[in-house]
Amino acid sequence: MRKAARAWIKGQKPGLVWLTGASEAEAEGIANLLELRLHGLGRHSVLLDGEHLRQTLSRDLGHSPADCAESLRRLGEVARLMVDAGLIVITTCSLPQRAQRDLVHPLFGPTEFVDVHLDTTPTLKPDPAEQAAQAGLDTPWPLPDGAALHLAANDNEPGQVADEVVGHLRHIGWIPW
Repeated sequence: MRKAARAWIKGQKPGLVWLTGASEAEAEGIANLLELRLHGLGRHSVLLDGEHLRQTLSRDLGHSPADCAESLRRLGEVARLMVDAGLIVITTCSLPQRAQRDLVHPLFGPTEFVDVHLDTTPTLKPDPAEQAAQAGLDTPWPLPDGAALHLAANDNEPGQVADEVVGHLRHIGWIPW
């Protein structure tokens, strides 16, 4: 069965929504609400937790640049398989640098990837172990080239941010009005 047939059965266009720019805790809260919104609309979606995958699928990797790149590659491949199954995939794994984003973008068609940059100042300090793994908090975080959405996460309630993402997914035809 082909991806188009799977998507047709589900009444949606499959793709990956990648939330970047916020602390993991902030992004995860928004991602959880987004998944709930999509399920409430009868959409077939799944939340891929980057940290969970690091502890399972990528548990053999450390935090070196090469290991982080391989972990991102694995996460991207899992997301691609889920998109091929017709799902809307949501993830919050940090992609602060263009080189990191370039590992994932080519795995998806031009209309299958929505990069959502959450403009925010991290309000929650990670513990030292997490901080080592969380790129972007101590390094410059350039705005993603071509990000579909730039949302002011600190100025809005997480539910409002999730609603804005749903509105965008409707606008681009992933889910019906």
